[in-house]
Amino acid sequence: MDIAPRDRLVTLPEGVPELTLGWEAIHWASKYLRQPDGPNAGDRWEFIESQVRFLLWWYSLTEEGRWIYYHGVRRWAKGAGKSPFAAVLSMIELLAPVRLDHFDDRVLGGVVGKKVAMPLVQIAATSHDQANINTMTMVRALLPKNSRLLKDYEIEAGRTVFHVPGGGELMVITSSPTTEEGARTTFGILDQTESFLPNNGGTDLNEVMDVKPLNSLTEMLTGSMPLTSLTIAFCLPELLLMSASGST
Repeated sequence: MDIAPRDRLVTLPEGVPELTLGWEAIHWASKYLRQPDGPNAGDRWEFIESQVRFLLWWYSLTEEGRWIYYHGVRRWAKGAGKSPFAAVLSMIELLAPVRLDHFDDRVLGGVVGKKVAMPLVQIAATSHDQANINTMTMVRALLPKNSRLLKDYEIEAGRTVFHVPGGGELMVITSSPTTEEGARTTFGILDQTESFLPNNGGTDLNEVMDVKPLNSLTEMLTGSMPLTSLTIAFCLPELLLMSASGST
């Protein structure tokens, strides 16, 4: 008997996708990122099982090289680690090979990735304080001064904007959204979306970022505890590069 998503603890699809760039994301994060705090601070970054499954499905592809999902939500109890996960995702989108280069059935996931061309990763919050307390604090913690990441990618790290050679940016935007209209955002993160309200500009900011729940991947924990949400989206849905035959 089918169980409605609202009645399940885990709402991700079963198993793992046949075609996915998620293994590229996981390998890159394990290579470059380190635990920023806690008893394992400084150790190689490790995803927990649910994060691995989410990444594999988030970066899953059709046989034509299109995303299966353009929009995703992780809804868990407060303190469950959504902001650190969002920080890692933002670095993956800024630097990792998570756009299709070509199909290859000899590799895990069946596809080989390349970096995003001129990435513009935006972390949206209702105030700079909220963004800096949550996701951006973790992003900066992932980049210690002696980080291999800084050396290999020549990142210019500021308080609210990171620049990489070739025009890539990771930035915080807040609920004064009109200045962001027209930006060719490649990936958007909206943290604590339960606080995005009309009276604080949150709903307008969501519209400016053009985040729509189409083809949505959702991971949700239901229950009586206070819940908070993380929303992510590919903001330029497009054919990734080529089909299996190599034609565009």
